[in-house]
Amino acid sequence: LAQLLERTGDTDGAVAAYEQAVSLQPDLRALREQLFMLYHNLGRNTEAARNLEAMQSRWPDDGLRIRAAARVPGFPDSVAEIQELRAGLMHRIEALLAQGPLHVADPVRDIGLTPFYLAYHGMNDRELMTAIARLVRSAYPGRQRPSQPRRTGRIRVGFVSRYFYSHSIGRLNHGAIAHLPREKFEVSVYALDNRADPVVKKLESLRDLL
Repeated sequence: LAQLLERTGDTDGAVAAYEQAVSLQPDLRALREQLFMLYHNLGRNTEAARNLEAMQSRWPDDGLRIRAAARVPGFPDSVAEIQELRAGLMHRIEALLAQGPLHVADPVRDIGLTPFYLAYHGMNDRELMTAIARLVRSAYPGRQRPSQPRRTGRIRVGFVSRYFYSHSIGRLNHGAIAHLPREKFEVSVYALDNRADPVVKKLESLRDLL
């Protein structure tokens, strides 16, 4: 019921249904996950933080620890709040890295969150994104492959998203990918979704054929 209400845009009804379901089945982690993501996506940061703390208390795994450290709350009210959020983010990441070994079997499932809202701060995110990548890599080194030498001398850049279709992400990024000067950049595009529509076809046509 909560999922159906969420899909129809009745977020208040969805929240109420999820909260009721959690009270009835507190050990069903999927319910907490859905409720947390709904609060997070709505910018209801206090409720999102409260649910994440409850999840960490019940399931104290490294995936949730990383999620809590790297989570970027949405919709800040001022530049001062943005700066405070960013400083807190870096502090949490460095503190978690200093605590010792971490392990996640599947980052997508176990961490389940990216610092998406950093893009709305209008600031240079490179240092923070590098720190987050270092944190995730410390817990999930992935497959180790020898680095490949550049074949063209150009800078290699990849664009990865599950929203590269007729979605705001696909439509907004199409122009940026299309107009990167190919004499300087070697472009790859990875659409992590199996649907096909005109935006997908446009994006696929933009990747360099290597």
